Amino acid sequence: MDTPRYRGRNSRPEARPCSRPPGRLDQSPNIRFLNGRGEVVESVSGYVATDEFRKTIASAVQKVGEVKYTGDYQKIADASAKLAGALQQKQYPEALTAIGDIEKANHQGPDLTRARKARSEIEDLATKGFAEAEALVKTDPQKAAELFGKVESDFKGLDIAKKAGAQSRKLGKNS
Repeated sequence: MDTPRYRGRNSRPEARPCSRPPGRLDQSPNIRFLNGRGEVVESVSGYVATDEFRKTIASAVQKVGEVKYTGDYQKIADASAKLAGALQQKQYPEALTAIGDIEKANHQGPDLTRARKARSEIEDLATKGFAEAEALVKTDPQKAAELFGKVESDFKGLDIAKKAGAQSRKLGKNS
C-alpha cells in the first residue's frame, strides 16, 4: 500500500499547471487621479518611464488646481489637538468643549469617532462620581455635597453635572 510520506516543513508542493506564462504578473498598475467631485482627470495604465509619470502627475495637478483645506478641516484639527491635551491633563470641561466643536463640524472620520468615544468615557466617569455621591447622601451628607459639587465643576456641560449641582445645593440647604 502506497502512503504519502511526510517530506518535512520545507518541502515544495507538487507542480501545478499555471494559466499565465512564467515571469509575467497577473496585473499591471493602474493609477487614476481624481478631482474633488471624484471624476478622473488623468490615469496611468501599466508601467511607464519616470519622466512620463511625472508629466502625468503635473498635468493632473494642473487640471485639479491647488488643494485647499476647508475651514472645517482646520477647526477639526485644532479641536482634536485640544481634546487630546485636555484628556491627558484630565480637564474635562475643556475636553467637552473640544468634543462639541468636533461634533458641530459633523465630518465623518476618525476625529469624530474619537470624540464620541471620549464623550462616552467622560459621561461614564461623571456617572460613577454621581453614584458615589448618592451612596454617601444618608451616611455623610457633607461629603456627598462636596462630591456633587466636584461632579458639577469637573463635568460642566453634561446633564449629570446639572443634576449633581441641584443635589449639591439641596444638601447645602439641608445642612
